Amino acid sequence: MKASLTEPIWVELSPAQARKLVLLSQGLHQPSRSGQGSAAVLKTIERLGYIQIDTISVVERAHHHSLWNRVPRYQTAQLDTLLQKRQIFEYWSHAAAYLPMRDYRFSLPRKQAIADGEKHWHFRDQKLNRLVLDRVRVEGPLQARDFEHKKVGDADGWWQWKPAKVALEQLFMEGELMIVRRKGFQKV
Repeated sequence: MKASLTEPIWVELSPAQARKLVLLSQGLHQPSRSGQGSAAVLKTIERLGYIQIDTISVVERAHHHSLWNRVPRYQTAQLDTLLQKRQIFEYWSHAAAYLPMRDYRFSLPRKQAIADGEKHWHFRDQKLNRLVLDRVRVEGPLQARDFEHKKVGDADGWWQWKPAKVALEQLFMEGELMIVRRKGFQKV
């Protein structure tokens, strides 16, 4: 019987086989085949598809641990170098992530949907977005802290972002702005 291209093929795996398959696909079963340095970091990100940017930091941010486990003598600056050379980019995959630039085109439909009005986290303020975007065009890359904010009332909760931060995030999600680097863990 000939297999159809439209029908799924089911393969049963034992738990041991499934564990081995996961380890093999993640490249954790052998020393790095990617080499060393920034080129190896890029190859690793391309092979994995992305590296999730993680806010958890005990010894170092968790995304660096993923690379330390796969790239001999990995240095955190190598990730920054790839971002600055535009060989990777930061975007929201299923979470904040560094993705290979070769896959940039796959982010465009999501960016367009948000630009067309699909809500991500915040409601869009066209006037504020325009003011923030104009300032970035004139001054170059900026952080949220570079924008003045007068506190209104006593709202100071975890997600009480100042308006310029909301605008920067919205413009980022729409693809109008990109992250060029991070200072500490703050986006620029």
